[in-house]
Amino acid sequence: MTIGNRRFKAGHTYIMGILNLTPDSFSDGGRYESLDTALAHAREMIRDGADVIDVGGESTRPGAEPVGVGEELARVIPIVRTLVNEGMLVSVDTSKPEVMREAIEKGLQNKERSLSGLTGGDGARMQSYYSAGKSISGEFIGRILAGAI
Repeated sequence: MTIGNRRFKAGHTYIMGILNLTPDSFSDGGRYESLDTALAHAREMIRDGADVIDVGGESTRPGAEPVGVGEELARVIPIVRTLVNEGMLVSVDTSKPEVMREAIEKGLQNKERSLSGLTGGDGARMQSYYSAGKSISGEFIGRILAGAI
């Protein structure tokens, strides 16, 4: 399978580096809230062998407070734009079609280097994701969490 300008071979293991841009992340305690620390960590993950950087701007830990679209966009878009401009393959982990659409429009315009992913949601929201992805020229992969619809 080809995504952007990269060929992914069946039977090969690929590594996704997770970049949480939340102050209440369960895995890293909000260590990458600033653009500089987030960029440094993404670059480090690529140097260490990550094939894709997965960017998330809303915590999914149990009990986490939901984040509004505007706040999630402010967290995600600057880093996505920069990583894509540096030639990294980037996915966006979001439950909001608006965030996914904006990430594609603003940060993932170069379809030769981009991947947009999203997780979660009910059937109606997944249709919104699909519609948002289909209406924009670019790569689009949606994955549904088991039992979400």
